[in-house]
Amino acid sequence: EALYCGFAVSGVLYIFLYRREPGDDLATGSRDLRDLGTLLFGFSLLWAGLFYAQYLVIWYGNLPEEVSFLAARVTESPLRELSMAIVAQYFFIPFLVLVRGRSKANPFVVFGVSLIILSGLLLERVVFLAPQVTLSPGALIIDFLCLLFLFVVLVMNKGWGHEKV
Repeated sequence: EALYCGFAVSGVLYIFLYRREPGDDLATGSRDLRDLGTLLFGFSLLWAGLFYAQYLVIWYGNLPEEVSFLAARVTESPLRELSMAIVAQYFFIPFLVLVRGRSKANPFVVFGVSLIILSGLLLERVVFLAPQVTLSPGALIIDFLCLLFLFVVLVMNKGWGHEKV
């Protein structure tokens, strides 16, 4: 998941770092973007396969300690919908959008899919932590705003830590 998240962050950063000159051909940067879209597509398939393999082992092995952990997140109402949203954001949406070759070369499509994958990662962390930890909305907003500020500062200062000669 960390590698999948890293490729999604690369898809978000591509929009901020993508500069197209007026006379520049779109094909020069589209190969990199197509590769990134293919990686996102491939990792969505890999995630679905690993998810199914984990479910199959738990179901076939009839492991009560694992079943109770999953049952608490799949049967209760707010977590059930969030769990289905995670599956949609990690697999179904990236798969359906990126299955076409032309959508992998569009920077805005890759940006949107990357944001959906990152929001799925955030939802997954909430689903894993929600039954054990009480989350304060104020603290979450402050954390999100601080991380957003750091992200914007780092993106705006592309050469951060490197002196220009």
